[in-house]
Amino acid sequence: MKLLVADLDGTLIDAFAPIVYALNAVLVWLGKPPMRYEAVVRHTGLGSGSIKRLFGEREAEALARFYALHDLYPEPARALPGAEALLACARQLGMRVAVVTNKAQARAEAQLARVGLDRFVDAVLGLGSTARAKPAPDPVLAACARLQVPPSETIVVGDGLADMQAARAAGAGWAVGIAGAFTPQELYEAGADAVARDAREVAAWLKAR
Repeated sequence: MKLLVADLDGTLIDAFAPIVYALNAVLVWLGKPPMRYEAVVRHTGLGSGSIKRLFGEREAEALARFYALHDLYPEPARALPGAEALLACARQLGMRVAVVTNKAQARAEAQLARVGLDRFVDAVLGLGSTARAKPAPDPVLAACARLQVPPSETIVVGDGLADMQAARAAGAGWAVGIAGAFTPQELYEAGADAVARDAREVAAWLKAR
């Protein structure tokens, strides 16, 4: 494999707290019940539009409020166990590295820099980088095109169903899920070739190949 395409939230970093806080604040503002932490995390793994659909007819106004509250949350993102080891392993093996996320581009780049993972990354493709976001294959294909690696030589790693679906639709060589928000069975059904417990296990798998 020549290219590692990694998801961001739940794969490389833990930045769910501000998402949960902002989403529940907006839901209460809309007169809807708040959601459990685990339910919000699953929503983020379902792909673009999953959270937006919760806002109904007031989507534009609710999204603006959501992003404003998200950016006010004081708790910073943190790198997940094994994230640095995975990216360092990929670079040691001569692979290029791209991060593909449905998070806003500037926010994704800032969080990668904050946790010190940006030094391993060749390209970041955030929301709006392509016409369609995950689970569509567009951002994975765009990462391949930008770094001049065919999808067949690409491994996609992510914790969401949207990551696996995007990988399969793009024709990626391998799709590796990280179990957590979704069960191994759910990830396999979405198109995973393999499922790991965390990024450390993915790094070990890369070294062994």
